[in-house]
Amino acid sequence: MLAKTEAHFSSLKKPKNIDASHASKICDDVLILNESFQLKNGGKIQKLRIAYRVIGDVKTQPSLFILGGISASRHIFCASNEQVSGWWQSVFQHWLDSTESLFPYAIISMDFIGGIGDSTSAEELFELENFHCIDTEDQARAVKKLLETLNISTLAGFIGASYGGMIAGKFANLYPKALQKLILINACHRIPVITTAWRCLQRQIITFAKSHNDEKQGLVLARALAMATYRSPEEFEARFAFHDQDGDFPIESYLLHQGHKTCEVFTCESYLCLSESIDRHKFSPEVINVPCAIFSTRNDQIVPQSFIEELTASIGCLAEDYRIHSEFGHDAFLKEIDKVQNFLESYLF
Repeated sequence: MLAKTEAHFSSLKKPKNIDASHASKICDDVLILNESFQLKNGGKIQKLRIAYRVIGDVKTQPSLFILGGISASRHIFCASNEQVSGWWQSVFQHWLDSTESLFPYAIISMDFIGGIGDSTSAEELFELENFHCIDTEDQARAVKKLLETLNISTLAGFIGASYGGMIAGKFANLYPKALQKLILINACHRIPVITTAWRCLQRQIITFAKSHNDEKQGLVLARALAMATYRSPEEFEARFAFHDQDGDFPIESYLLHQGHKTCEVFTCESYLCLSESIDRHKFSPEVINVPCAIFSTRNDQIVPQSFIEELTASIGCLAEDYRIHSEFGHDAFLKEIDKVQNFLESYLF
């Protein structure tokens, strides 16, 4: 990955208001902490960077904090003149395209520490003395630091999907008085051992490839393996049934294509960093005392229904249990746009 210069981060520190029809105000900024930031599992960051995006006005509107999966960034929604789409563009398009009065919330998101984007990078983390891995608790504490800077004492809601849901749950554990609603989407309080097994193999693939000076191919193969677990067997049977005994396997071409796309945004270090962060995640649902709505996918291989049953049975204040069946499996929160919108509308409006 190309090194980011001081000039790069200085430009981020200057808020930019984007004049676009999709949102009345989009502001990108970066918070640089003056004090050291102690990580849970070892290591201390001097001048932690938290790159974030605000859509709307946090001074006059109740605020939602939204985080997605490990490949997501602060760009949940982008204006038309940004020439790219946000990772949840389709979900918020019909709300933010409307007049401002129809969407009552300001939206905040951030780049994960150790992830893609402009927050403190995985490469920087691995250079820290005594660093082991980033924890979802570290990410949740970074969210709190950002909210304090924005003078937000209480969130109207914290919406977390996949890895972002793990952070949202941890935030609810740490700061129960700092949010009014918790929304977990295809996320759970602890990690199934089988999914840890899959990710351990992904990390071993990358590590092996790096030792043979072919880290890009290692990342391609690791992400290809991950994609085989994100979607459902039903989708793969419908799309990639093999008929030509002499040709290539269509599923192989698809998975490798997805792996190559990952190289456009991830480095090996960021992938390793967030992958292990997932596997070391845990929060305590029984002490959560704010209303919690849970969205899950019945055929999600990453977050099995048995774990959702355990979560809903033990969480302190269950407000809504919304379950769907989707051929997209764990990725349903990115693909089942109408169902996600209906779920959010039923709980937020």
